[in-house]
Amino acid sequence: MGCLDELGVLEQGQCFIQVSTPSLENCFSKHGSRFREREENLQVIKGHVVIAKNPCLHPGDIRILEAVDDPSLHHLFDCLVFPQKGDRPHTDEASGSDLDGDLYFVTWDENLIPPSKKSWPPMEYAPAKPRESAYPVTTKDIIDFFARNMVNESLGTICNAHVVQADCSENGALDEDCITLAELAATAVDFPKTGHIVTMPFHLKPKLYPDFMGKEDYQSYKSTKILGRLYRQIRDAYDEDVATSSELNVFLTDVPYDSDLEIPGSADFITDAWGQKCSYDGQLKGLLGQYKVRREEEIVTGHIWSMPKHNSRKQGELKEKLKHSYSALKKEYRQIFDWSDSDFEQLPDEEKNIYYEQKSSAWYQVTYHPEWVKKSLELQEPDGPENVVMLSFPWIAADYLARIKIKSCRMGNPDYAKPVNSLARYLIDRI
Repeated sequence: MGCLDELGVLEQGQCFIQVSTPSLENCFSKHGSRFREREENLQVIKGHVVIAKNPCLHPGDIRILEAVDDPSLHHLFDCLVFPQKGDRPHTDEASGSDLDGDLYFVTWDENLIPPSKKSWPPMEYAPAKPRESAYPVTTKDIIDFFARNMVNESLGTICNAHVVQADCSENGALDEDCITLAELAATAVDFPKTGHIVTMPFHLKPKLYPDFMGKEDYQSYKSTKILGRLYRQIRDAYDEDVATSSELNVFLTDVPYDSDLEIPGSADFITDAWGQKCSYDGQLKGLLGQYKVRREEEIVTGHIWSMPKHNSRKQGELKEKLKHSYSALKKEYRQIFDWSDSDFEQLPDEEKNIYYEQKSSAWYQVTYHPEWVKKSLELQEPDGPENVVMLSFPWIAADYLARIKIKSCRMGNPDYAKPVNSLARYLIDRI
């Protein structure tokens, strides 16, 4: 989100960006005081950056600024600080935006910054003069204006036409028709404020659409530009992934079992763990059936590929509902895992952690141990899919399973410089 440099320390062409990095403290805050010691996870970005705001249609909407470090601005993070100096605000140069809550795209990847390090001249975003009424505005006027806004909303149509024209033209977004569409879009954005209706000229309406836009109800063509090539590579890999996944069957020998996660004292929790797993699996299978999704890992990862095809908007809504339902299911069983009485809360952190480690170990065993996997398969419904082993249950308590694994491996000498060992580096001194 953009904000203004209230101190006036930034010059024209500069900006200030300080970003926070994800912290493991949020995942382990319940594990005791040593896990709640917050470290500074802030990084000040320096050098050239590219910024843009949606809709970004004119070549000049993409601004290249220099990110600088100034100690007086270190209290600001996870925002984009613009200078108050200069002939024209950089926010206005970027799609005519202002600082009323606009969100910006920012990158400092050298591969995405033009070699010239210079921005294209920005478009002149002169706001249209609002329509004036010769008499007091009534409720009927407001209703009519709202209805007119709904009927004449053309921004999406203009933006789609811009994508088509930029893909067809050798000049891309520099094409004259693209510039015209960018100007129309700027006027259409302000329609709710000005009341000026935008009508797109007939000759700018697309006759064909590039394949990457997924306009199945319209004629399309095979785009030869980067978006088309990327689209087809992803689509082909996706189709291959779906075909392979639909043929997978999980057999007893396919389920790996890590004996490091089996610890003393966990046997006391086995019976309860099995009951909770059966209940969890039943609800998860209910979601699979309700949304007609084939595999457990689709729901758990959020990468849902086997849902029957509806129109893209309806399918997107169904996927979001499914993700929300699974999130609620995880939260429910995490609360079951965390439940304790008032006396338990008086125990030292170390005793609490041992209790939860034993409990998470039991959850893992009833899911992955060969004997329990066999029992799970024996209890499957006769008319259900064969050889379906549900494996997500214990990972609701993944933080405690991680503690157990780190403890079992702490005698080793892992290379903590590797990103894969960042969790071990965080936990090793705290457990």
